[in-house]
Amino acid sequence: MANPQCENGFTKIANELVEAIYQYPLSGHEFRMLFLIIRKTYGFNKTEDAVSLSQMMKALSISKTRCSQVINKLQLQKIVTVTENINGIGKKYKFNKNFEQWTTIHKSVNRYTKVKSTVTVLRKEPLQKSVSTKDTITKDTTKEIPEWVSREMFFTYQQARRKKLKEVSFDLFFKKLKRLSEQSNCKPDEILKQSIENGYEGIFELKTGGNSGNKTTIGTNTYRKNYNDRQLDPETAAAADKINEQYYKDKAALANSQDAKKALSDR
Repeated sequence: MANPQCENGFTKIANELVEAIYQYPLSGHEFRMLFLIIRKTYGFNKTEDAVSLSQMMKALSISKTRCSQVINKLQLQKIVTVTENINGIGKKYKFNKNFEQWTTIHKSVNRYTKVKSTVTVLRKEPLQKSVSTKDTITKDTTKEIPEWVSREMFFTYQQARRKKLKEVSFDLFFKKLKRLSEQSNCKPDEILKQSIENGYEGIFELKTGGNSGNKTTIGTNTYRKNYNDRQLDPETAAAADKINEQYYKDKAALANSQDAKKALSDR
């Protein structure tokens, strides 16, 4: 049973600030993010502290992209301020206790372009402009996206990348995406989602395997059903079983050989 005690540590904050926070129209994620910043600063008797997106993601159990959106929204509302930008990789955050300066933002914002005026003072290079909503997608860009790829998922992936994909590289990118989805026996969206959730710049074969599930293991390689969910033909399945059986025989022989060498060396 949980039994927290002040003797084990506490966060000192004025009642007036607590009242200002619960009276302010924050979303659930914004409220949690704000108290994370307060815990990392006031909780350690500090006024500011460096908190990375990875720390936020781990503490709040939300994606890195969503963490970036929420912390930038708090900056726009002047509830949290950036006191230092560490080489464009990390930032030091400070809770603005002057609640009379807090402002309410009603419109949804682009996490890069809307906060550009706040960050450019601290960065040597300007932030790249990114696409965040369907309204800002140009017709030319939309034409480059195949029908079998979710536009919403692709642009979420684009937004999460530090270095944006250029349109000239779209053709090669989508060919690779299709190949990986066929190898993993999954939808292209699952490949993109994996990269978004893990903060990958590129795309890779699905680690856990696709939703279709069935697969035959040959050594260290994996052969699954094809993309249309057809079973392996009997001839291919028999060959796979034969190779798989030989692999484990070789593995056992190698282990026995190593044991024999060890026994001779111990004499």
